[in-house]
Amino acid sequence: MTTTASCIPSIAPVYNIALSLIVFYLLTKLILLRRKNKNVFIKPWKYLFAAVSIFVLEEAITIFKVFGYISDAIIPRWFNAVFELIIVALFVYMLIEQINHVGKNYYSE
Repeated sequence: MTTTASCIPSIAPVYNIALSLIVFYLLTKLILLRRKNKNVFIKPWKYLFAAVSIFVLEEAITIFKVFGYISDAIIPRWFNAVFELIIVALFVYMLIEQINHVGKNYYSE
């Protein structure tokens, strides 16, 4: 007998990757906006693009594990923690870049 609680762990990674691919597409469009307007500051968005790319890779690995295509022996569970650490580091660096840009261009006296 399947219950909602037993179905969520197997379907959640599929929803995560679907929504991440939508974000990936939107970020690609945003980064390509730079071709039209050279004054657009998109450096932090490139870091977000890298973080979303790593998240899509992490979710793909999770989906392969859920459906049994790969095992924990091939890619151990701690590998997901490495991905998440890299994602958080990219987020922090993205925020620092944006703060520096705003401080330099809008609050300089």
